[in-house]
This record gives sequence, structure tokens and C-alpha cells, in this order.
Amino acid sequence: MSFSTGSEASGEVSRVRILELMTSRGIIDEEIAALGGILASNQIGMTEPLTDADGYPRNDIDIYQVRHARHRIICLQNDRKNLTKEIERRLVLLHEESKESGMRLEDMDTEMTQRDYQFTLSPIARVNLVSEGSPAFQAVCTIMVEKYSQHTEFLMALIHTFFRESEWMTR
Repeated sequence: MSFSTGSEASGEVSRVRILELMTSRGIIDEEIAALGGILASNQIGMTEPLTDADGYPRNDIDIYQVRHARHRIICLQNDRKNLTKEIERRLVLLHEESKESGMRLEDMDTEMTQRDYQFTLSPIARVNLVSEGSPAFQAVCTIMVEKYSQHTEFLMALIHTFFRESEWMTR
């Protein structure tokens, strides 16, 4: 697997490319973990024998699936090792370029803006009720008081909206 690009020939090293390589390495890690799950479901690791004491294939595991998973894990580990070396090499070059040019790394690659790496935040849960005295109740009240302590009317409106006229509001 080759990880070099044409920009390498021109001596240009970009943070964006390094981030892409790190993302690729993350994908490889996820696939290795998934394949490790296959081995775990068969209750076998990377080194245990696939045959019994008499030399026959074990009947308590899926031999084909385990062999395929082991082979793919080994290939992915090699790809990951090569990818890590490429990331390290590019990081060294990036730091050398920044040292030579006198630029800080934060100033390099100004074309990489926030819109290039936007994350979509989606809720994983919806809270319908927060009980008085619970840790969530105390945390939300503390955060609201700290954040909006200068604006007491706004703070009270926020608390009123969030807790929908709970008992503590009438005290």
C-alpha cells in the first residue's frame, strides 16, 4: 500500500494530508477491532491452534472465518505500521518546513478552515424529566448560574423554561 502523493515531489507537506492519513489509520484500527470481535466470538486469538490434539480441524470454531480474520488482521497491522511511518515522516517534514520558514504550525495551511472539518452533532438521548436534587439538576443549575449570573431575569427565564415550573421555582 502506497501513501505518497504528487505534492510530496514538490516538497510541500500539508497538515490536511497528515490528518487524512491519520483518519485512514483510524479506519484501519476500527476494522482490526471488528475482526478481533470475530476472533473473540469464536473464543480464539491470533496464535491458538486451529486443530485439536489429534490434528483434526476444531469443531467448536468457524475455521474459515477465523483464518480469514487472522489473515486480514495481519495485513491491516502491516498497513497500519506503514501508515504510521508515513505520518511520522510527514510530521517531521512539516516541523522542518515550519522551522525553516519561521512560521508557527497554526499559521500553516490557512486553506483548512472550520467548514472543511465540520462535525454534525446529533443528540443521543432526550431528557424528559430532571428530578429535583438529582446530580443532573444540580449540574444544570450550577452551569446556568455561573454562565448567566449577570443577567438574573434571563437566568430565571432559562431555568423556568428548562424545568417547566417545577416545585423549586415556587420556593
